[in-house]
Amino acid sequence: MRKSVVVAEDNVHLRGLYADALRRESYDVHPAENGKRALEQIAEKRPNLIFLDIMMPHVNGIEVCRSAREIVGQAIPIVMLTALDDIETIEKSIAAGADDYIVKSAGVGTLLTRARFWMSHKTLTNLAARRAAIRVRLREGQSGNDPSGDSLPESPGREPLSPVPIFR
Repeated sequence: MRKSVVVAEDNVHLRGLYADALRRESYDVHPAENGKRALEQIAEKRPNLIFLDIMMPHVNGIEVCRSAREIVGQAIPIVMLTALDDIETIEKSIAAGADDYIVKSAGVGTLLTRARFWMSHKTLTNLAARRAAIRVRLREGQSGNDPSGDSLPESPGREPLSPVPIFR
């Protein structure tokens, strides 16, 4: 069974570029041209992975991310794919439930690398447990390392928590 990916991107050229690259890697791709359509695709297709642009019409990517978590729960990885690279937007994305954050200038190769990473069985198996442990520690105001070795942010202005490097 092929793994499925929702790609939400309002730029038709980029949406086609990402979809074609993912299809060449044998993923079933469900493109969405705006946030509303992304939520429809997520609810209908129940994908294995979600890529979201942030600046989209109708519903922005951060709101889509938050709503997608209600639809698919914690087990499906969500990767923000955006031109925005400021710390505040990254932190808002992670707080909304994003697992990863790629700045578009990193290129299609990075998108494919991240897709392979997030589709790996080991990554998917550990994702929900890691996220739950990290969020509990953050709620309790703890800093340092979580059991998986990820560093938790200790003060404003530091890079936000991400299970993988943020590509810029």
